[in-house]
Amino acid sequence: YQRRVHGVPRPPYFTNLDDNFLQPSNRVHNVAMHQVNDRERALSSTGYPFNSTLATAQFLCGNTDRAIELLLTTPNSQADYKVNLYKACVFAAGASPSAFQNTVKTVASMLVAQSDVNESVELLFAIGRGVEACKTLQAHDRWEEAAQLARVRLPPDECNDVLSRWANHLILVGSPMKAACIMISLKRFVNAVDILLKHTNYTEAAALLSVIIRYQLQMEMDPSDDEIIRSAFLKYREELRRLGDTILSNKYDSIASQSQPTEPTEQS
Repeated sequence: YQRRVHGVPRPPYFTNLDDNFLQPSNRVHNVAMHQVNDRERALSSTGYPFNSTLATAQFLCGNTDRAIELLLTTPNSQADYKVNLYKACVFAAGASPSAFQNTVKTVASMLVAQSDVNESVELLFAIGRGVEACKTLQAHDRWEEAAQLARVRLPPDECNDVLSRWANHLILVGSPMKAACIMISLKRFVNAVDILLKHTNYTEAAALLSVIIRYQLQMEMDPSDDEIIRSAFLKYREELRRLGDTILSNKYDSIASQSQPTEPTEQS
């Protein structure tokens, strides 16, 4: 026989409470919490998977923080592991925006630890943590996916950060040309030239500089940019001399010595 309150069956963890205790009061809350805590201690000593049941009881007693804690400590071997993680997010959403953000971030990290990268990325985007989502993909060597998401979902500054990380990775793994292309896509043309120079792609660096100068692609330049431009022309001059083209190499020598380098004329 299950007692009913206002036509609704009592939850099993309130079955020992009499009718006087069902009235709103501190006494009711204290007794309910006492019973829930006793049940938690009893079950924890047996090793029984109690997280979801006790979390619900704690939540209904108003102890949301403890409910979330219980759900997040669900062993990953349990069948309801993911369900409990998402349930923790739902409970946190009703607590406060900061609790929701922190809980979702925690759940996202736990999912990554279980190799559920896609679900982690979805959660991070859902709370406005797009950069972290893209970095999660990059950490799992999914660079192109991260770049695609960054271009679609992130504001320009954050997108540039994600793509710059990709370019740096490409340099480390020996793909400077692709890294330079990414810099060009970000309109960081002199940075692209610098990458090419550092990897002895002098002909490509000079060709890119000629395009930059001819079409005035990068109007504002720092003093360090001037040094990169001069270095590019001088390196290309040395390359031409090595190939025996002294006439054209002298042209680039003259260009590099100018205060504001200009593109060589077609007669060059």
